[in-house]
Amino acid sequence: MLTVGKVGPGNAGYYQSAVVAGVEDYYAGEGEAPGRWIGRADLVGAVAGSLATAVDAGLLLEAKCAPDGRRLGRTTVTDRSVTAFDLTFSAPKSVSVLYALGGPDVVAAVEAAHTAAVVQAVASVSPRIAYTRTGHAGAAGLDAKGVFGIRYRHRTSRALDPQLHDHVLISNAVRTVSDGQWRTLDARGLYRQAKAAGIEYQTHLRAGLHTSLGVGFGDVDANGQADIVGIDDTVLVEFSTRGVDIEAEVGQWVSGFVAREGRDPTPAEVGKAHRTITLATRGAKPADAGLPTSTLRDRWRARAEELVDVDQMLASILSSTPQQAEVVRPSIDEVLEAVEIKHAEWAEPQLIEQIAMRVTGPDPATVAARSKR
Repeated sequence: MLTVGKVGPGNAGYYQSAVVAGVEDYYAGEGEAPGRWIGRADLVGAVAGSLATAVDAGLLLEAKCAPDGRRLGRTTVTDRSVTAFDLTFSAPKSVSVLYALGGPDVVAAVEAAHTAAVVQAVASVSPRIAYTRTGHAGAAGLDAKGVFGIRYRHRTSRALDPQLHDHVLISNAVRTVSDGQWRTLDARGLYRQAKAAGIEYQTHLRAGLHTSLGVGFGDVDANGQADIVGIDDTVLVEFSTRGVDIEAEVGQWVSGFVAREGRDPTPAEVGKAHRTITLATRGAKPADAGLPTSTLRDRWRARAEELVDVDQMLASILSSTPQQAEVVRPSIDEVLEAVEIKHAEWAEPQLIEQIAMRVTGPDPATVAARSKR
């Protein structure tokens, strides 16, 4: 799934120190590598996929500047400024569990598929959100030359459960096509397209994992997400400590809302409550946050072994020989019927959501090509 948050000078240090230094990641005791540039990084003289240092991150997230110190726009950055938007791409829990319990080859394959899926999703959504507004009350819309940012990887939740996810920090500065000037991103498009981008990520991830590991997936849910067939439900629950706690709090909030208002909350109201509860229930970092990878994996393995035969479970999941999946592309009628049933009013993002949920292919690139035809 995909969530969107705001980044400013006040919380930029989280990404520069906690993430870069490996404190928040809880995965490698020696610290994680810096982030990596993503999207149209060439617009600021960087290369997509290359390392973004702590200095690069500081310039972009605290001062809204390029790596060479050039200011990206005329607006003065203050403590209340939004310098970037945090798009968090999270793998399904079953994928994180496979990542946590699998051998070195499986770990490498899952990480590669996850990376490719994030990059593909960002590349796909970029032209749909790359614009700004100018003139009185922002009446005039201007196309921009794509979006760019820095991607950081986390591998655990705050509860030290396996949770593979990337924070993609999209810069709040875009360069217009018409005059080459740097202006502020019109974030309304980003929020409208967020769910579609998240579903595209899930589709690409499934395609990549099927190709590299031969794993199968169950039914796709309303958020475009599906779990790997063969991962025992008890294991998924065991490694969902944080999620279970949040859902319990949300359930209590819903009950209170109904008693107070005399009606069920809308999906938007539940979503807002979910985000608020998630932030409010964040506990302090565990005392053993800096444990090395091997220790965490041993602990995860021991917890899982209390519930299932891990080797047997993995063998059943990975028993199929990786092969090219049949490319499936939904018909126009199928997509229109689905979007009209779900939405009273709909536009491009909703169409993309329904298409991405139904497209399959042998690899992420093929899925992307089929989705755009």
